[in-house]
Amino acid sequence: MDSSHTAEEKQPRRWRRPQRLPLRVSVVLIVVAIMGVGMVASATAVNSIMRSFAYNEVDGQLVGAASGWARNSELYAKKSTQPRPPSSFYVEQIFSDGTSVRYNDSNSSPDLSMVRIDEGPFTVGASPGSADQSKWRVVAISDNRSVTVVARSVADEERLLRNLRTAQWGIGLMVLAIAAGIAAVVVHRSLQPLRNVADTAEAITSGDLDRRVRYTSQSTEVGKVGAAMNTMLEQLQSSLTTARDKEEQMRRFVGDASHELRTPLTSVRGYAELYQSGAMDDPDRVVAKIREEADRMSELVEGLLALARAEGMTLNLRETDLTELSQRVIADYREADITLQSDGPAMATVDADKIRQVLVNLLNNALAHGAEPITVQVQATAEHVNLSVADCGPGMNERDAQHVFERFYRADSSRSRASGGSGLGLAIVSSLVDAHHGHISLHTAEGRGAVFTVCLPCSPDEPAA
Repeated sequence: MDSSHTAEEKQPRRWRRPQRLPLRVSVVLIVVAIMGVGMVASATAVNSIMRSFAYNEVDGQLVGAASGWARNSELYAKKSTQPRPPSSFYVEQIFSDGTSVRYNDSNSSPDLSMVRIDEGPFTVGASPGSADQSKWRVVAISDNRSVTVVARSVADEERLLRNLRTAQWGIGLMVLAIAAGIAAVVVHRSLQPLRNVADTAEAITSGDLDRRVRYTSQSTEVGKVGAAMNTMLEQLQSSLTTARDKEEQMRRFVGDASHELRTPLTSVRGYAELYQSGAMDDPDRVVAKIREEADRMSELVEGLLALARAEGMTLNLRETDLTELSQRVIADYREADITLQSDGPAMATVDADKIRQVLVNLLNNALAHGAEPITVQVQATAEHVNLSVADCGPGMNERDAQHVFERFYRADSSRSRASGGSGLGLAIVSSLVDAHHGHISLHTAEGRGAVFTVCLPCSPDEPAA
């Protein structure tokens, strides 16, 4: 036998908490329980009041009889012509010499052994041998010559109270059944949004990330939960989408960087092997080719470092006139046909060195891929400064325009360096503009040139519209 199984059998069984009922069942049971307790309390109070009322009526009749017609001596005479009392009364007069006269039309009588003289009416049981074991209400009043005992059966009153209790139980059970049904319907409809939340959570767990909670109003607690859950799901899905995009972007970045670095490294290795094998006897040419490829690798590495710095840098913000900054940058391109258009000073709180790099990269991109003349335009508004660079080149199609700010992207799928640089210039521009809480846009079409527009907020606390 398996020793582990034997040890497990020897361990005492732990007490397991019973499985909890569904919320709708628990709510209905609570409602029914509360109503039941209320109805029991109400029924108890009504029975107590009715009993007190009925007994007070009987006690009033007993006291009136003991003080009135029960003292008439002719009542006990066998040939009395006086009207007889109601048959539900028991009357007995006990004289001082121990003799007594009894009047009773019933086969039952009260147990007089428990009678207390000259005290208020009280309840006693039936005497032994009585045909009816119903209780009696008794009062005993004494005078100088006798004690008058008057009793009345409360069988009718007890029967009335029993019927009342039976009716109350019947009506109470019927009311509880109806209340349970109504509560079940109301709770079912009220918890429908909560079930939608649970169904949505299960669907999302199964992979349906586009599922959302359906609710009609946020005025209820369940509606607020649904709205909060939808907001949470939107944020979660956005985070997952961003994470996937970042992962895919990083994967492409690693692949592109590997490709870009492998090409010059392969060239360097190839020239070195050719020279080593004696296939090339011109060392100056080999060194020149190796230096050319090394320069290309250096340019690529510098671009990667610039991109990394742009994504995690700390800006040195100060108020800068972008019109003056643009004039200084354009002055460095003496041989190019570049024109500046501006209505005057355009002040913005920016990192001047980073914005200079943005303009330089845009001008280099226009010179490499576009055509002269190139126009740089600076426009200032109350909240933003727009800096645009327009060329007269061939432009690009919609597909290339959507990916032009991605790392290592080139419109030429062959990746030939004759079509441009490493493909990092515009990616660096986009990162620098994002760091300033601005945005960059491109307006282009095939045969119509390209216009890159950078929108920067005048204040660093205001994001660009």
